[in-house]
Amino acid sequence: MSARTRAVVAALCAVVVTGCIEGFDPPSLITKSRPIGARVEVAGDADRPWPAPGEVAAVRWLVVGPEEPDPLTWGFVVCPAILTPTGDRFCAGEPFGFGFSAAPAVAEPTLSFTVPPAEALGPLEEILVLGIICVDGTPAIDMEPFDVRCEGDGAQGTLVTFAIPLALEGRTNRSPTIPADAITFDDGAWAEPVGTVPLEGCASVAGGTELPSVRAGADPVVLHLQPVASDREIYTVGDQMGRETLTFSHFVTSGELERQFSVVDDDTADVTVEWTPPAVEDVSADGTRVRFHFVVRDGRGGIAWTARELCVAP
Repeated sequence: MSARTRAVVAALCAVVVTGCIEGFDPPSLITKSRPIGARVEVAGDADRPWPAPGEVAAVRWLVVGPEEPDPLTWGFVVCPAILTPTGDRFCAGEPFGFGFSAAPAVAEPTLSFTVPPAEALGPLEEILVLGIICVDGTPAIDMEPFDVRCEGDGAQGTLVTFAIPLALEGRTNRSPTIPADAITFDDGAWAEPVGTVPLEGCASVAGGTELPSVRAGADPVVLHLQPVASDREIYTVGDQMGRETLTFSHFVTSGELERQFSVVDDDTADVTVEWTPPAVEDVSADGTRVRFHFVVRDGRGGIAWTARELCVAP
């Protein structure tokens, strides 16, 4: 890969990392389709996000929208990564994996790949995924010079970049978890929805249980998230030991969350977040189904996510 291409890739990484908040809506409010997380799963060990040289792995993106999911297309490449003294990452060699879907589909964008053997990677400790996720467009990737874009009338695209640490010399990581009973609504059980359905009306049920319900314009209610203490793994960096900090991100399709992030660095942490229901004029006559997305990260590439739904009655 040429020096010019490496420079463009480094610039792309900087743009993606720092340019993810757009417009004036709270970042926690989902107003359009966008990716909010990427998860790596090693073949045969889905809870391990760090592949070893020679192993097969996949990275998939969670893309959410304000209503029913948009059909998506995507294009990705994966290459050996090098980290510069300034903190930029770029491809240190030719890509060894490609993922490309030009036919619109309601599915999680996914890239499967095989990590090169250790002798091919040399001293490198990370690999880098670059690409784009498109709505109403076709992905295009040029390597020399490096360029990724969505083509077509009305095409919208989100650039994505994701650095994946490699499991080397006994170092590894496990993704955090969100158990089924880890999230409650107003102190009541809150089941994960079954399947993906349009957010129209409130007549349907989730897993055989009627959706929790609140009135439009009501006072804020409390969402409770129970972290799993054992998910905060102990790890070493050089001759220093540390323990993971978990970060929860919360997103919603309507109403207003108290905040977007909750940080857990204490085993006794009790995470609560207030959510204010939407106003009466923002709710349909037969009720509005609201979807919440919860994402937890361990700060070292591990991630898990889940969703919940409720009904806002007029």
